Amino acid sequence: MVKCGADKHNPSRLPRLYPKAPSIEQQQPYYPASGVLGFLRRALTRDIMRHLPAQSMPGETYYLLAAGGAEAFAGGTVDVGALQKLRGTNPVESAFGSFRIGSRFGAGNLYPLDRNIVPPFVGGVRVNDAVRTPEIISQFDENSRRRIEARLFLDRTHSSNKKEIDKQIKELKKEIDAAKKAGNDELASVKLTAVREAENSKKTGHTPIQNLYMGYEYFPAGTAFEHRMSLYGASQNELAVVLAALRAGASMPRLGGHWHHDCGWVHMHYQVKVKPVHDYNPATLVGSVVMSDSEGFVLEENGGSTLLSDALASYDMQAERGFPEWPGVRENSELKMLDVAVGGTED
Repeated sequence: MVKCGADKHNPSRLPRLYPKAPSIEQQQPYYPASGVLGFLRRALTRDIMRHLPAQSMPGETYYLLAAGGAEAFAGGTVDVGALQKLRGTNPVESAFGSFRIGSRFGAGNLYPLDRNIVPPFVGGVRVNDAVRTPEIISQFDENSRRRIEARLFLDRTHSSNKKEIDKQIKELKKEIDAAKKAGNDELASVKLTAVREAENSKKTGHTPIQNLYMGYEYFPAGTAFEHRMSLYGASQNELAVVLAALRAGASMPRLGGHWHHDCGWVHMHYQVKVKPVHDYNPATLVGSVVMSDSEGFVLEENGGSTLLSDALASYDMQAERGFPEWPGVRENSELKMLDVAVGGTED
């Protein structure tokens, strides 16, 4: 599993629970909860779209279901009764939340059981086969051979020039430091301008075919995590969409990025416990859920309970009929919510 999200300048680093700890072993990397929630929401939204006529879901509704909305609510007077009614018409938004409705479903970060794990760092090079195996050029026509050879020349020239420019920049920065120490701010300013010009000269627009990949950290295959998800004060419909999201996720159970390196496959096994609101007794184990590539989606129930299977069956019944009782998942419900539930402005 890996964390996605490297920018174009920096390698992708896993988040740390204690990023300022003195040693890597004490920093405790983890996989963020936002990645789990996003994965489940997108999987569920795709499943809902699969049961609706093609191209029938408005774009606003897609973003509402998959990401919680496209625009933040700017403020106003909220009609609580209307919002409660809306929860009934769109259990996806009600369970997972949006810019306007608080979620009833929550997911924590994934923490490795080995809290002292040091995630490996991987990098790589994109190889130009014409450099590694020059004889391959002879397999092309004459025009292609000339173009490839010209490209190889540009790659070599660009690499050589860039190294020379980097050397010049390094020397200029030393001269800037010396000028500042001597109190010669004018000379330091002149040298700084030279550095900027040198850096601009590297931006030729030419990208060599053979170059370095941005590296990234990852959790090694087989890393075990602890994870917790909860659904508070939920209706059967809200439980149904969470279970449906887990089932939909089993079709491609991958978290994080770098799929081109086949990263991110997960096997998730949860015990499901139920506890009535305001009940001080321990939670009751009612079943378990497995989501993985090897096993798919497996739901098991304990002690004759049918709570989970009944909820999932209610989702399937709605899906087969095009969600007639959940109009919020198929209509432009984000805009409708503004009309129904919000009015007036704050002082």
